Amino acid sequence: MPLIFYDVETTGLNRSFDQILHFAAVKTDDNLVPMDRFEVKSKLLPNVIPAPKALSITGLSLSELHSEDRLSHYEMVREIVQKLTSWGPAIYVGFNSIKFDEEFLRQAFFQTLHPPYFTSLNGNLRGDALHVARATAVVAPGVLQVPTAPTGNPTFALQALAAANNIQVRKQHDAAADVETTIALCALIRSRASNIWSAFLRFVSKQATNAFIANEPAFALLEVRGGIPGLTMAAELGRSISDQNLVHCLDLRANAHAMAEMTDEDLDALAGTYDGVFRSFRTNASPMLWAAWDLDDASVTGIGCDQAEESAAFIADHPQLKARLLALARSKEKFYPQSIHPEERLHGEWISDLDARLSVDFHNLPWEKRGSIVDRMTDIRLKTFAARLAYFERPHLLTEQHRTEISREFKDRICVPASGPWRTASQALEEIATLQLEAEPALKYSFDNLRAYLQTLLTA
Repeated sequence: MPLIFYDVETTGLNRSFDQILHFAAVKTDDNLVPMDRFEVKSKLLPNVIPAPKALSITGLSLSELHSEDRLSHYEMVREIVQKLTSWGPAIYVGFNSIKFDEEFLRQAFFQTLHPPYFTSLNGNLRGDALHVARATAVVAPGVLQVPTAPTGNPTFALQALAAANNIQVRKQHDAAADVETTIALCALIRSRASNIWSAFLRFVSKQATNAFIANEPAFALLEVRGGIPGLTMAAELGRSISDQNLVHCLDLRANAHAMAEMTDEDLDALAGTYDGVFRSFRTNASPMLWAAWDLDDASVTGIGCDQAEESAAFIADHPQLKARLLALARSKEKFYPQSIHPEERLHGEWISDLDARLSVDFHNLPWEKRGSIVDRMTDIRLKTFAARLAYFERPHLLTEQHRTEISREFKDRICVPASGPWRTASQALEEIATLQLEAEPALKYSFDNLRAYLQTLLTA
C-alpha cells in the first residue's frame, strides 16, 4: 500500500482557531521511493491572528501571508482534497501528526465543508512517525542516535533527530522540507530495524490492532511518561463507553491478587489518578504494541513475560475483579462540556448523511446557487461555516445585514481582550513584547510590521 507523508505549518498551536498556512505531501511506494509530490500555501484568514512565536519560528512575514501568490484558505483546502483524493487509498504518515498535523487537517476540512475524517475513511489508514522513532529508541537502542534536551531528557524533535543521525535538513520549519526529513528518518529505521517498521505498519490498521488485543492477553504498550518513552506490560480491561476506540488497560506490574481482596474504596485509593495502575490507548491512533513473549526483558518492561502472563490470566479468570477495575478506569475518564463555538464541536457530533451529501453539492455548484444548498442543511455548524466561506470568498452574495453580523463577530473576536479561546490582537501584542525581551527570537525576526498591523486592527 502506498504511503503519503505530509506536514503542515500553521499560525499557532490552537487546532480550532488557528489555520494551516502551508501544506506539503509526498506519495511513496512501500519502499519509501517517492512517486509524486504536492505543495500548496494559503493566505492569512481575516479572522485569525497569527501567533508571533509561530511566525518567528517559520520566518514568515505578514506580507507573505497576504501575498497574491498564495491561495485563499478555501482554495487551498479544495486543492488538498482534490490531490489527496486522486492519490487513492494510502497510509497517511506525519511526524507527531496524530496529535497535531492531522487535527489541523481535520479542522481545515471541517470548516470548509469537506469530510473531516478523510485520512481514516475510504480505505485510508494513518500512522505517526514519532511513534516509530520513540519505539526504536526503546526496543532497538543504538539504531537511532537520540539527542538530549537541556532538561536532560531525550528529545525527539524532528530536526534534532535528523542532525544527530546525519540526515541533511534542507530547511527547518518548512512543510516540504519536514516531509523529506520524515521520509529519510523512516527510511533509516526501516533499513536498520525492519521489525519495528513492520510493527508500525501493522498497527496503522484499527482492525489489526483489535485482533491483536483479542489474541494477546498480555502485551507491551509504548507510552511516554515525563517526556521519556518506555514500555508497559498491560492487559485489556475493556473499552470506554463513549469511545469504542479507547482501550482501558491494567498495568501488570500492579498486584492483581492483592487487588482482588480490596474494597472499591481501597482500589480507588490505589489507583489514585488514572496513571496510577491504569493505562489507555486508542486503537485508531497508530499504537506501538508487542506480545509479552516478544519482549521478555524485565529491564525494559519492568516485569518478565511469565509474571505478566500469569497476572493477565488471573484478571481474565476473575471477571468480577475485571469489571470493578474497568468501572473504576471509566470513572476517571475526562469529559468536556459541549462548546458553544462550532469550531470546537468537531469530535463527538457526527455529520448526517444528508448534510454530507449537501456539502458535496455545495462545492459542485456555482457560488450563486450555493445558498439554496445551505438552506437545506440541518447542521448548524455547517451552516455557520458555509456563511463564513461566502463572506470570505463572495461577500457580495450575502445581504448587507448578514455581512455586518459576520464582520462584527470577527472584529469582536480580534479586538475584545480575552473574548474567547482564540488569540486576540492585544494578546499577540503582549506576546511580541515578551519575545523581544528574549534576545534570540528578536534577532531572528522583526515584529515591526506585525505590531503595526495589530495596532491598526485595534484602532479601527
